[in-house]
Amino acid sequence: MGKIEIIQNKKVRRGGSRKGCINKITLNLLEELKQNNVAPASMLCDILFEDDTTTDQRIVILKELSRYCYPQRKSVEHTGHVNNTTMTLTLKDLKENAQELHDILSGGHVND
Repeated sequence: MGKIEIIQNKKVRRGGSRKGCINKITLNLLEELKQNNVAPASMLCDILFEDDTTTDQRIVILKELSRYCYPQRKSVEHTGHVNNTTMTLTLKDLKENAQELHDILSGGHVND
């Protein structure tokens, strides 16, 4: 069945690269940057603090740098039963409809 076998409904990897390994193109790029003494994050920080950098440019730079400081979050979907009703919620739903969801979960009535 190739590199992947299904055992009791679970996929088991067989061969290939380990998950999370850096590919050859990325390794070559990192090596070239190192040889030329180029540190992109450091250069972005230098640009960030220059006097002629606009606010919009600073925002773009900070957004780019924050990708390396904080984990990226993904939407999470939860499905469950509340008061004999099946509900599927995402984090966006929770933020936008917090009071309504609180009323439903506490057994209260929702004003339509």
